Amino acid sequence: MNKDSHKPQVLSSNDVRNAFTHFNAVSARESYGEIVRDEARLRAARRWPLLAEIQSLAAHEAK
Repeated sequence: MNKDSHKPQVLSSNDVRNAFTHFNAVSARESYGEIVRDEARLRAARRWPLLAEIQSLAAHEAK
């Protein structure tokens, strides 16, 4: 067994910067996905207004 395998790793500033970059990119992708889904819902509601009204009433009754 290697003695060095038990030493804690020291992170460099590049490691920390890369971690922040990665998590910001993941957050941005999730936000983009939410925006795309919201726009798709709006387009569907405009295309089928009766269906949108039924879903709205069902959501309101569920509260």
